[in-house]
Amino acid sequence: MINTGKTVAILYHTRQSKFPMKPKITYRNTDIAYKSDAKFLGTHITKNLKWTTHIRILRQQLSKVCYIIKSVQRIMGLGMIRSFNHSKFESLVRYGIIFWGADNENIPIFKLQKRVIWSMCGAGTGTFCRQLFQYCKILTVTSLYVFEALCFLKKYKSSVHKINRYMIIIQGQI
Repeated sequence: MINTGKTVAILYHTRQSKFPMKPKITYRNTDIAYKSDAKFLGTHITKNLKWTTHIRILRQQLSKVCYIIKSVQRIMGLGMIRSFNHSKFESLVRYGIIFWGADNENIPIFKLQKRVIWSMCGAGTGTFCRQLFQYCKILTVTSLYVFEALCFLKKYKSSVHKINRYMIIIQGQI
């Protein structure tokens, strides 16, 4: 069953076409409203396919986790905090990262991740993090994106190969 109260329409467009035609959409005598962004399976999508809304909401969630990690840093060991980081912080970051991970807007997420690693290790905010990430065996946001993209390619390598062959055939015909 489709819940018409929660159903919205998004008309995707580029910056150049700011006022595209919006056809009227009706389902069971109910008009479906157009919105500029919507939440779909936990991922926030905007009409211009930018990830700023999703990353803003993700930052809010991650800030709460960052505060919790900083609060328990003195009473929990590194192994427990690392486990908590993996279950809360990293799981939030990894969800949908294959879509938004290449966006330049992910820099604030990395800054939050650095705050977490500083809290975990009891280091100051000016400390270089590369060794801390290696010591805690935690991947950075960029590394997580690359890892997820490689896992995706490995899982669907036969489809990617077919797509590449198809593109080569199309390019050969042009």
